[in-house]
Amino acid sequence: MFNMNQKKSLNSVNIKELEAFIAVADTLSFSEAAKKMNMSQPSISVKVKSFEKRINKTLFIRDGRKVVITPDGQKIAASVREVFDSLHKLSATVSATSNENVIRINVGEAIFLYAFQEMLDKYRTIEPSIHYKTQIGDTQTNLESLEKEESDIAFVGWIGSERLNSENLRVERIGYDELVLIVPLWHELAKKDKVSIRDIIKFPYVGRKSNSGVQRTVNEIFKINGIHFNDVQTAAVFDDASSVIMAVFRGLGVSIVSKLQAITAEKIGLIRIINLDEKMSNRSIFAIMRKSSSNNIHKFFNFCVSFLKDNMKVDLNINRKKNSSKKSLTSNSGKST
Repeated sequence: MFNMNQKKSLNSVNIKELEAFIAVADTLSFSEAAKKMNMSQPSISVKVKSFEKRINKTLFIRDGRKVVITPDGQKIAASVREVFDSLHKLSATVSATSNENVIRINVGEAIFLYAFQEMLDKYRTIEPSIHYKTQIGDTQTNLESLEKEESDIAFVGWIGSERLNSENLRVERIGYDELVLIVPLWHELAKKDKVSIRDIIKFPYVGRKSNSGVQRTVNEIFKINGIHFNDVQTAAVFDDASSVIMAVFRGLGVSIVSKLQAITAEKIGLIRIINLDEKMSNRSIFAIMRKSSSNNIHKFFNFCVSFLKDNMKVDLNINRKKNSSKKSLTSNSGKST
């Protein structure tokens, strides 16, 4: 550790002098230290000499191109590293504390449109100190964000068995979302109450990109019925449900979408919603978080699961209720964990 005289001298030390000293001590090279700190070699030398003068110690012996750290230099380097380590730990603690009351949420469009804001508003009355950062995205983006620890909780309509059975994730099925066909108001299918997959493939189809949970479920619907999606008359492919709905409204084709996403568009007269055959009419909606998350996130997650399970009552048809004991599509199978 530093003696009292050195501590007094260090009261006025520039942090850059310490960083320059440690860079040279780590590399035993002024030129390498200069590269490491993105500075010129003369600047590194000036800062090290200034530090040596300040504490009245010789820290390095320069023998031509060779740099040797002195015993005093080794002792001081160890102490400076301790100081830097403590500062880094303090910075990490402060950062964690400042982020403790911020919950980062990635949510699919269907959930966001349904009851998401109501859920947040209610939780604010319970925990007013909690703040939220919300990102609306497709299923793949939301899942990747959670895995990269860029978000704390994700709400998605597709998950896959590897995540469903992950030891590191907590997964809860919070409800079911009915998939429906949407068509323009003037379309010949608009007169039907229910359609089969064979009815749908006769017409141009407006789809979502494969990173969408809805599109993954739609692909499985086609597969179950012996149809490859590449054989469908694809008129257009979009990133989001809103673009799909507007494309159908403008007559580009028909599409299978979440009923939660389409119901408002039908109410204002943009499109017509038609039910699908019972065996392909629903998908599961999941809430996901990392088990290692903070207590605040666990508490919020528990509230969300309870709230959405109680409130996410989609207007499913009678046949859907009769079939409630059957498994959902294979990608959504398995028990919640």
